[in-house]
Amino acid sequence: MSKKDFMIEIENKISDIDFYDAEFHRINAEKQAFIKKILSYPFKMLTYLWTEKTIKDTIFGEKYVDMLNQLIKNGFFLHNHVAFRDLMEISEFACIPPNVVIDNIRCNQEWSIDKREDYVKFYTEFTGWLSRQTFDIIRKAKDYDRIVTQQRFLPFDTYIEILKNLAINERVMAKLFYLGGSIRLEDILSLQIDHVNFREKSIYFSDSYIFFPPHVFKDIEYIIGDRKIGYVFSGKKGKPINHTIHYRNLKKVLERLCLPKHYTFRTFTRNK
Repeated sequence: MSKKDFMIEIENKISDIDFYDAEFHRINAEKQAFIKKILSYPFKMLTYLWTEKTIKDTIFGEKYVDMLNQLIKNGFFLHNHVAFRDLMEISEFACIPPNVVIDNIRCNQEWSIDKREDYVKFYTEFTGWLSRQTFDIIRKAKDYDRIVTQQRFLPFDTYIEILKNLAINERVMAKLFYLGGSIRLEDILSLQIDHVNFREKSIYFSDSYIFFPPHVFKDIEYIIGDRKIGYVFSGKKGKPINHTIHYRNLKKVLERLCLPKHYTFRTFTRNK
């Protein structure tokens, strides 16, 4: 290739770059104008569009539409005392932290664990659609319980199956082990109520604070009732419960679910 031809080729490439750069800025300007415009649109407009698309699914369509209506009807979008309302704008809905609804779902003790998990999965998919339609103005909710436990030896679905069959005390212990890292059973059995920070969503173990999702604290509130001091897991006369009782209860559930007999509470803390 001659020098002249080479220079012509370079000039053509620069021209192409300038064109694509200008095109990029034009498209980005149109995108920003669109975003600014839809911020004041009613959020229900998006739910209508989603319903119109979803209802065409002859197998799950009606179920999913009903699930969304249940979330709205039962106040799961409540945040900082501001509830969902018919004329809520997209900008207002976008201000609701995406994981508030997931937290509200998992804290709802009137629903079975199965139902709660179904709704969590549904809501993450629903917000994924919202995110795509609004250029991420409305962010997709993330299931952090699943995310932070991806390296656990025990699969998340197996963990949920075990939770469903445990009594409340052992259920909370399993959550603390699975979601909290390397915690000893002795630390959990000796856990004092005043070591639980309900406001900050943290628990003090040995020499450090470990943070947990809100549903763990909802369960702890159920266990301690009106008690303000003493052990979280207490037996008669406020004394800690013998660890063999919890192990025995866990073993019964593992046997019922045909899971390996050598599993213990420590299995919940193991990584792959």
